[in-house]
Amino acid sequence: MRLAELFSRTLKADKIEFVGYDGSRSGPADAEVRIEIRSPFALSYLSRYRTA
Repeated sequence: MRLAELFSRTLKADKIEFVGYDGSRSGPADAEVRIEIRSPFALSYLSRYRTA
């Protein structure tokens, strides 16, 4: 499973396009919202994010 597909399945987002630094894409290309993870560092940052 590639990065964008993992985000799409985890968040169960049908109307969001995900683009991974590994070249993967998931979701509709004409989506109003696009989340692009451009580096492994960005993924690491997101994985450590904690809410208060």
